[in-house]
Amino acid sequence: MPIIRRRRRKDGRTNSRRLEDARTTDFERKALEDDRISDAEFAEMESAFTTCMRERNVTFRGFRPGGGYEFRPGRGTTTAEANGIADECSASSGLDTVGSLYFLMKRNPQNLDEDAIMAACLVRKKAVPPTYSAADVARDTLGQTYPFSDKTRGEKALEECSHDPLGLLDKQTR
Repeated sequence: MPIIRRRRRKDGRTNSRRLEDARTTDFERKALEDDRISDAEFAEMESAFTTCMRERNVTFRGFRPGGGYEFRPGRGTTTAEANGIADECSASSGLDTVGSLYFLMKRNPQNLDEDAIMAACLVRKKAVPPTYSAADVARDTLGQTYPFSDKTRGEKALEECSHDPLGLLDKQTR
């Protein structure tokens, strides 16, 4: 799941330029208008996603705490077709917008600076030097040039930190 950066507006509320630009349905516009996704709005999106997948012969196995998910193509559906179906259902159900904001709120509920929490997480996991900073993350993310002393361990830490930089999700049910 991509990290979505929210910006702070002059009125102090937060939102995401990308999410604002991407919302296309009445459901998405209504769900995103207050920059918060309720459990009921998430459930509506999840139901639409599940139905879309099922109607197209793909079994959806539910969301993991960070927003990732698994699915299985049905008989007569190839993996490539199932991937395309998942992309289409993700867009049409609101997962790309409503779901993304929901999971972002779960992994960073206080809307802390993404680069700062990523740097702290990578340092905490000992994947980068203790002096590694938010500015370093901003620089290294562009070219994927992180200074991992152990590439395998560093890539694992990067994946874990991307999904749950504050270590909150294992404490939540979704």
